[in-house]
This record gives sequence, structure tokens and C-alpha cells, in this order.
Amino acid sequence: MSHAEPNPGKALMIAASRGSAQAVRVLLDRGASANAKDKDTGATPLIVSAAGGHVAVARVLLENGAEPGAKDRETGLNSLMIAAAKAFTEFVELLLDNGAEVNERAEEGHTALMVAAAGGHNDTVRLLLERGADANARNELGWTSAMYAKTNGHADTVEMLKDATPEE
Repeated sequence: MSHAEPNPGKALMIAASRGSAQAVRVLLDRGASANAKDKDTGATPLIVSAAGGHVAVARVLLENGAEPGAKDRETGLNSLMIAAAKAFTEFVELLLDNGAEVNERAEEGHTALMVAAAGGHNDTVRLLLERGADANARNELGWTSAMYAKTNGHADTVEMLKDATPEE
């Protein structure tokens, strides 16, 4: 009976998805890469931790060289966009403090601000605007963050975005 070699990248993904910063640290200390990619999706441990809002895990990953701009091949989203879509404002702030590009675009041109506005996540929208998010950015459909907020019935988000947009 042969034993398969342990896969530190896969173990790291599992630890990141479960929010175990301690296990992530141990795996990184044992040689796992903070930028390991899932062979099917291209997701990294940082992307997986963003989906769960695991700030402590993200902190460990970023301290060990995790790339905040890496994108999931399936969705085209990076960790900033995923955290913004789920209103994980503290996670968004950590990413921005560690080099995430506030106006980075997904494949169809979506930005973190668009996905936060679509969900009516005002604390996250406010933070992104404070950090230089472009409220006038349009995706490939020509939609802005305010259009997404309005379509989804988030009038207060629309007002916040309107206040951040100079009259043309």
C-alpha cells in the first residue's frame, strides 16, 4: 500500500476556507505557498479566505506574500471584489492597506465598488470611496455603481454615490 504525498497547497486552501489562521501559519512555515492556486478554479488561499471574511487568515497570508490582485478563473473576481460583495468591510480595509488596487476590474469590467453598491453595503461603499474608488466607472454593459444600487433598491447607497460624484 503506497501513501500519497501530502499536498500542502490543498491543505492550505482548506485551512483558509475554515478560517484557521493557526493552521495557515503552520502550513506556510512548512513550505506551502501563500499564492498556491486551485488547479480547477485558480482560486488562491486569499480568495478562499475572502469568501468567508476570515480577516486573521488574510493577515497571515498577506504577511507571507499573498498577492491581493490574484483572480479566480471561474468568476474573474479577486479577493477585494469578493469581500466587497459580502460586506466584509474590515477584510476590504486590510486588502487596501496591503496593496489591493481599489479600481481593479473583473473580466466584464466590474469593480469592488460596483459589487458593494449592488448589495447596498454602505460601510464598504464608503470605505472604497474614501480610498479612491471611481464612482463613475462603467462596466462593459455601461453600468455604474449607482445604477446597480438603484436597480436593487438601495436608495441610500445611490445618494452616497451621487454625493461622491462631481456634477458633469
